[in-house]
Amino acid sequence: MAPVFLLLLALAVPGRTYETAQLVGGGTRTATGYDELLFANWGRGCSAALRYFSYAPTGETMEGLPVTWGIGSLTIHPGEPRPREDWVYKGITSKAWETWRADDAAAALKKKGYLVPGRAERVSPPQPGKAPSPEEALLLSTGAFQLADPVRWPAANYRLDAVHYSPLSTCLFVVFRDTHTPTDTYRYRLIRIQNPGVRRVRARAHVSHGLLLYQDGDIYRALEELSTAASMDPDYSVARYHHAVLLATHGRIEEALSELKIAAARDPQYAKKAGDAVEFRPLYRDQRFKALLKSSKARAKEKK
Repeated sequence: MAPVFLLLLALAVPGRTYETAQLVGGGTRTATGYDELLFANWGRGCSAALRYFSYAPTGETMEGLPVTWGIGSLTIHPGEPRPREDWVYKGITSKAWETWRADDAAAALKKKGYLVPGRAERVSPPQPGKAPSPEEALLLSTGAFQLADPVRWPAANYRLDAVHYSPLSTCLFVVFRDTHTPTDTYRYRLIRIQNPGVRRVRARAHVSHGLLLYQDGDIYRALEELSTAASMDPDYSVARYHHAVLLATHGRIEEALSELKIAAARDPQYAKKAGDAVEFRPLYRDQRFKALLKSSKARAKEKK
């Protein structure tokens, strides 16, 4: 495991950032300092670009300057079980920070081919004082990954926070977080897996967990779960349909129509389900909703 300053990328780092960068986690400026974390992109093979910045307590350094940082990549080469680190720019004191060098480091990684965003999964924290459902327990664990090589996971105080999937889902960048400390907050692993279908497995669990939350009346956490499922596995029509349902429940009509259109295009049954669903009642007189149901019905007849 690398020292803390060799982790990932910051939300508020000076200089340019990746156009396709995906936020994994961040912090809030406090009297104790904080870390910020960003996964950048996938490169060729099992290789990921990343940056991590740690900030000192307020007043100890100039605002916005990291005290420790690392900008670089991790790669698992063929035939090797463990990743190698390649840090383009790193430092351990704010006095050494130079914005132009951070810019050059980011540009160098892009030039090396770190341009593919992949798919990201956010893992919600468990509800305090409540036993997790089987679906939530699966999401909070690493059991579905089916590792290609042995991996030593972080200590129990670090919980699974996010998973980044390579384009073929044969390689994962897994992020753990200790929410009780603002510094030394993150741990990560780059791993190869033997289950390329894991993204669908976990997306299905997000859908099931989200629907259970919805039945319990927690429409906000339910929407988070369905949003995660739909974004991490956009070809999963079940996730897109139920995401549309939750969006409609929250009054986000334009987004709901967009998601429903995608789900119905993949499977016309979802247009019929929407026509009978109470959540879409506010759309019953919407001409776009009527047109979607009509076109889906016509496509269903053509398939018979």
